[in-house]
Amino acid sequence: MNFFVVILLIIAFFTGCTTLPKDSELAVNMKMPKNFTHQKTLQILGDTKISQEKDFIATFFELFPNEDLKNLILQALKNNTNLLTLESQIIQARSNAKISTANLLPSASINLNHNYSDRNYKNIQVNYNQNSLNASLTLNWEIDVFGKLNALRNANIQTLLATQKTLENAKVSLIADIATYYFTILQLQNSIEINQIIIKNLEEIYKITQKKYNVGLIDIIDLSTAKNNLITQKNTLLSLQYSLEQNQNALLVLLNQQDYPLVFEKSQILSQGKIPIITSLPSSVLFNRPDVSSSIYTLNASLYTRTNKKLALLPSLSISSSLGQILASSTSAGELVWQIASSLAMPLFNRSSITQTYLIAKEDTRQAYYSLQNTINTALQEINNASINLQTSQQSFENSKEGLEFFENTLKSTRIKRKQKLIDDLSFFEVENNFYKAKNTLISSSLQLNTALILLYKAFAGNFNTPQEER
Repeated sequence: MNFFVVILLIIAFFTGCTTLPKDSELAVNMKMPKNFTHQKTLQILGDTKISQEKDFIATFFELFPNEDLKNLILQALKNNTNLLTLESQIIQARSNAKISTANLLPSASINLNHNYSDRNYKNIQVNYNQNSLNASLTLNWEIDVFGKLNALRNANIQTLLATQKTLENAKVSLIADIATYYFTILQLQNSIEINQIIIKNLEEIYKITQKKYNVGLIDIIDLSTAKNNLITQKNTLLSLQYSLEQNQNALLVLLNQQDYPLVFEKSQILSQGKIPIITSLPSSVLFNRPDVSSSIYTLNASLYTRTNKKLALLPSLSISSSLGQILASSTSAGELVWQIASSLAMPLFNRSSITQTYLIAKEDTRQAYYSLQNTINTALQEINNASINLQTSQQSFENSKEGLEFFENTLKSTRIKRKQKLIDDLSFFEVENNFYKAKNTLISSSLQLNTALILLYKAFAGNFNTPQEER
């Protein structure tokens, strides 16, 4: 009696249900903060409340109401090869889940066999021939007594969910990359135009300086300085043109197109995105990030896989049956044959392979846990960095606006003085170049601010006020 009790206890131990960690438990174990490090900064900067009903794509379009950018993103979401690859992987993961579900059910097969033989026995002068047609139906079923097959099925389902979240995370990253390239291209196009104007002014400055040098009004140092400024600005223009080509080609790769008319409204560079009002708790933001969700599903899959490998140490019960009939025969027909067999198999010796496979599965779970912790830590740092980056970028943009306003007023005053012959052309071109440099700085600050907002969107994965739902 005691022996059977022990056996039942062992079976109960092995067949215990797989317990998945809840979000509340993970929040404690992963030491998620109750507030963001720069919570006050985010509350001060926010100016737009995002509806909870909008997904991450609609949220981005609300932050950046730009038709050119919207068309690029929609095209990339449709054609990007990385997304298409992930969609293919989802189909594979879904098929694996269906296969593991089908393995829980019996499998049936039908066989049709034809046999013909002709023998002539000369010693007894008998001619023997046989011509028969047989049909049989076979049924096989591995009964999942301890839940081994169901654990594998659940693991494949969790893998499917993880793959779907990986696709969502790839879409968030793609949207951020497309937007970054778009605003960078706008900035470069504007900077190229401004630098071309500055170069023209520097050429005039060099001509005037050379004339003064020829008549002895200035020394060679002033002339060499003017020449050096001109050469430096020309090299800067070449660098900008190369950067523009690089960013355009990178954008084409994301769009999965060889050629695309990348003609945008350059004035859009000064249009700033809206800064969202953030009301979500850190745990809600983190659990709604697709990369974190994917890591959680991967952890769950490893737990189910570990259970599957553990249950492989127990016996497996299989039932097979067959039903056959002779459909046609030269000797007899219509005979019906049936058979039912069951087997209980369990490895007794050399179980090291199964044991080591289980240990490998345990380490996979450990690695999945560490990977989840790293993903959460990275997400928190991305949010912290994005918050400070947004604050400093906004301050830099305001400073650049103030600087441009100053040089714009200075240029207006200088133009009046030039008409009145109060200053020479050399001084005017220098003041005008200062104005264009200030304008170029403002454009760069605008790019920096938009990029900071894009990084904030990516850090939150578009979930700025999403309530937390227990998984």
